[in-house]
Amino acid sequence: DPQFELLPYDTRGTPEGAAAAAQTALDDGSALLLGPLLASSTRAVAPVARSARVPVIAFTSDRTVAEPGVFVLGFTPQAEVRRVLSYAAANDLRRIAVLAPQDAYGTAVVAAAQEAATGVGGRIVRTQFYEPTANDFGPAVAGVTRAGPGQAFDALLIADGGERLRLIGAYLPMHNLQLPQVRILGTGAWDDQAVGSEPALV
Repeated sequence: DPQFELLPYDTRGTPEGAAAAAQTALDDGSALLLGPLLASSTRAVAPVARSARVPVIAFTSDRTVAEPGVFVLGFTPQAEVRRVLSYAAANDLRRIAVLAPQDAYGTAVVAAAQEAATGVGGRIVRTQFYEPTANDFGPAVAGVTRAGPGQAFDALLIADGGERLRLIGAYLPMHNLQLPQVRILGTGAWDDQAVGSEPALV
């Protein structure tokens, strides 16, 4: 359509750059802002767009930045976890343990898991957080696998990806996690071909 024009603006990967790019786009007459990518940049763009009454479709998965006129297009942890735990329940995996980083993403996944488990007839029997900057994930894996009375689980949801996920995976067999009887579940953070390089995660 010759009446439709898509103009790219560089956010420089910073909230300040995103706000400046949004202002430039608005000065150029943009009627809709697609992006930015990260939540911090979306927060910086929101007041700029709101003052011009122009909607924003951000690519972040952090739904806390959504507000009137600011829409989130990314995959949210809540939607992912709800789908994963629905799958687990359909396969009679109803007692779930969660291993998550002690950060905003990990906290969101744990909260979503608690809510979703109730909705599918399951329950979260154990939760273990770990410091995302740690070099040794053995203690966290030991903590989640050392189940007490009433804490045995059918599946372990690991809310992480990349190198941390592979390091965590390497510890699973070392701490007597009964694989494959206990199923390992993940989120969209697992969308990485290298995950399969760790046998415990295959």
